[in-house]
Amino acid sequence: MTAMDVLRRASALVLVAMTSTLAPAPLSAEAATASAQLVSTGPAVPTSGALFGANTPLGRMGSTTRDASRTAWEDAVGRPAAVHRLYYQWDEVFPTDYEYGLRDMGQTPILSWGVSTYQYAIVPFADIAAGKQDATIDARAADIKAYGSPVYLIFDHEPEGTYGGTPAEFVAAWKHIHDRFAAAGATNVSWVLTLTAAHYGTDAEAWYPGDAYVDLLAADGYNWYGCPGRNDPWKTFAAVFTEFHTYGVAKGKPLLIAEW
Repeated sequence: MTAMDVLRRASALVLVAMTSTLAPAPLSAEAATASAQLVSTGPAVPTSGALFGANTPLGRMGSTTRDASRTAWEDAVGRPAAVHRLYYQWDEVFPTDYEYGLRDMGQTPILSWGVSTYQYAIVPFADIAAGKQDATIDARAADIKAYGSPVYLIFDHEPEGTYGGTPAEFVAAWKHIHDRFAAAGATNVSWVLTLTAAHYGTDAEAWYPGDAYVDLLAADGYNWYGCPGRNDPWKTFAAVFTEFHTYGVAKGKPLLIAEW
């Protein structure tokens, strides 16, 4: 197996600083106000270049532990990860000992927190916004605060496809979670809105919680050419991500390619 094979089989990601040959649009009045209000001490983004990492699930390349999976991936690509993507369902407990190990190695976790439970039931956005899940939210806020180091947090990546509810209900749920984290003092979080890349050219604004509630924008975008069971045409990187890039530059937010 070559290093490129490993890259193709991992959900690799790149955290990109806001550098562009395009002239960034001026921040909106809301963004300017929000920038003065934010108290987050979440991860810093690079002023140039990018942070590189992956999701390396258990079993990758025959590994029997998460640590072995990550190490095998890093050995194959010839460099350590700077960021590490992890996926959790609504009722799972995190951060775990694994995230503490990442912290001690100087790696930053990107935590995806979905609205599907461990039994694959969907927790509606409306229930979250109405306070019916506050015990779960407060527990995660307390655990992330206790973690004591910066993390990226994605609430329900690709909400367009999770059946949790409408865009307006998603925005209300996002704001409710964000506000409870802030009230709990869990300010070591950077909040990352993650939509599929195609939606940045259509209805991204409907899913956007607002400048004061989003620290980074992320996209999941795929070139499915040659994948088993599909007959998709080849798509360039630019074809997949240009609309996302344009939207992010206009918002003045750092950009994260969360899946590709």
